[in-house]
Amino acid sequence: MLLSGAILASAAPRIFAEPVISNFMATPGNAQVVLSWNGSSSATAFNVKQAASASDPLTIIATNIPNAGLVVTNLKNRD
Repeated sequence: MLLSGAILASAAPRIFAEPVISNFMATPGNAQVVLSWNGSSSATAFNVKQAASASDPLTIIATNIPNAGLVVTNLKNRD
């Protein structure tokens, strides 16, 4: 299932979190995507950004996420 305007895992994902993350995964669902990752031991919170396409600017969608995961909802399923 492809999602329009979603954060999708690809060869060059446009997801950024500081400090460094590892094992990033984006699991699509019905009008949502579940993001998960392992954060560094020094991380206390994460900010997550998304872009509708690789050429669009990044937009902050969540700030100060205390754990290593997020469910992005209200996405549109692509036919």
